[in-house]
Amino acid sequence: MLVERHRVENEGGDREIPVEISRALAASPSLRGKRDLIEEFYCRVSAHGDVTREFKDFIDERRDRELTEIIERYRLKSGAREFAFGCLRDNYVPSEGAGLADILPPARRFGGGGASAVTRENVVNELTKWVERFRNLGEVGLSQE
Repeated sequence: MLVERHRVENEGGDREIPVEISRALAASPSLRGKRDLIEEFYCRVSAHGDVTREFKDFIDERRDRELTEIIERYRLKSGAREFAFGCLRDNYVPSEGAGLADILPPARRFGGGGASAVTRENVVNELTKWVERFRNLGEVGLSQE
C-alpha cells in the first residue's frame, strides 16, 4: 500500500499528500470518486500503527456516516441499512422491487404530484453513488450493526 510505504520512508513526518499517491489516484478511473477518502485517510493515519486496520476502521466509519446521512435525508424506514449493505455486497442498486419499496417513506398514492416517483429515483441515485464510492473498500458486512 502506497500510504504505508510512504509513512515508513518518511517516518510519519511528512503529512503532505505525496505526488506518487496523487498520480495513482488520478490515473485510476475506479479511484477517482474515492480520492477524497484516500487523501483524508492519509492525513489522519498515525505514524505508528497498523495501516490496514486503521484504513478498515476509517472506511467503516465513513461508510456508516454517509449511509446514515442518506437514511435521514430521505427518512427511509427501518431495514434501509440492511438493504444498502446488500446493494453494496451485490454491487447493484435495484430501481424496483419489494426491497426498495419497503424502505421508502410513506407517500400518497393518488394526487401526490409524482413525489413518490421522484423520491424513489433520488434514493436509487444516492444509493448508487454510495455503492460506487465504497465498492472494493473494506469488507462489506462487518459494520452493519
